[in-house]
Amino acid sequence: MSKKAPISKTLPKTLPSTSSSGTPAFMPLAVAPAAVVSLPASYAGLEVQPPQYDPTTGQTAFGTLAPNRAAIPASKIVVARVDVQAAALVALGAYGFLTQATVLHAQLQALDSAGLFLMSTLTDLETAAFAALYAFSQVETVGAFTTAAIVPPTLAAQASAVEKRMMARCEYVFSNDPTVRPLLDMLRPGTGYSDLANDLLGYASIYAAHKTQIEATNDPNYVATDLADAETYAGQLLACLSAAMAPTTRAAFDDLQASWTLLLEIYAEVRTVALALMRFDAKASARFPSLTSAARARAVTKKATTPGTPAPAAPTAPTTSTPPVPANGVTGSASLPAKTLHA
Repeated sequence: MSKKAPISKTLPKTLPSTSSSGTPAFMPLAVAPAAVVSLPASYAGLEVQPPQYDPTTGQTAFGTLAPNRAAIPASKIVVARVDVQAAALVALGAYGFLTQATVLHAQLQALDSAGLFLMSTLTDLETAAFAALYAFSQVETVGAFTTAAIVPPTLAAQASAVEKRMMARCEYVFSNDPTVRPLLDMLRPGTGYSDLANDLLGYASIYAAHKTQIEATNDPNYVATDLADAETYAGQLLACLSAAMAPTTRAAFDDLQASWTLLLEIYAEVRTVALALMRFDAKASARFPSLTSAARARAVTKKATTPGTPAPAAPTAPTTSTPPVPANGVTGSASLPAKTLHA
């Protein structure tokens, strides 16, 4: 009786992982079901039409999730550090894709039937995105962070100095980087302590994500403690701004943070399951990016909001197209008008 050669001996030494289109260039040998391997081909060329937001729908969604917001422990609230409006539109695009990619949607339903996923969570993604958009509009309408804030002058000076150094360092290192350059355009100095706080957080995220490049050369604008200091000063500035809010403004701000927390939680669950099913799509991560990263990438230009100016009534998620895929494959104080938070 002849012996079978070990599988390691029968496989070629080099296997192409994926084709340029994102589809596997070979059929894995009993590694994954055909339904998963061929999934990218099923939504090739799909023109996604994201749900359209309107204030009435947003208000209804916001009301629907009121019990969910109230149930979130204070310790679990995630304070938004990006433009929530931009993030919610990304989430709506993801929802549109999952409901219109019929084969993928059917696989999610199969997981639901097996007790491995809740289709209600997918429905909640649309609701949470609409609610976040509504909460964002309410924060802008009541003028959150447009009131005068009292900030210790020492804190203001230290935070500004750190921002100046980090901006100079990032501009030097990433001036020609197509990925980071849009973020730097967004982070150019505006006015107000809210703007300063959010800029510090933005530069901190760039420092954290590109640590090697930031530290690569000697530069007087690079200070090793700036990353940690930026996060600390941003938190202190936001605390000062929060203390200056009127009760109505505070309530709107709190609702926005709770809405953002729910959106993050729901999107994370949907994204995790979708990426698992789409694991043979090389572009899966681009279709389901981190909301924080996607929002920062989309907010290329800063939004300057005049006190009392309402937010746009109906933000619209962009239509997305899925590329074709082949079947195979402290003391004293300083006062300054604070800019509206782009959370």
